[in-house]
Amino acid sequence: GLVDDTMFLDSVLVGKWLPAFVSRAGGRFLPLQLQEYSLVALVSATPFAFFLTNALEAVLTGWLLVRLGQMAMRTRARVVPYVVACCCAP
Repeated sequence: GLVDDTMFLDSVLVGKWLPAFVSRAGGRFLPLQLQEYSLVALVSATPFAFFLTNALEAVLTGWLLVRLGQMAMRTRARVVPYVVACCCAP
């Protein structure tokens, strides 16, 4: 949204670390929101680096979902770590 874009543009793209986002009025507490971009910006603050990060996150999430589906077909007991990993993925 607009708040997220403004936070990103005012911090990461000008070389500052993105602060944890807490909005009491809006009821938002997102301490890890967009933090991966702060790490990427340490290496390169180019659009390519940010889009590559998005692509890698999408591939990782897809891989985790496929693994989750495979494990769910075999057994239900070992699925819990993958469910947790998928829920924690960006």
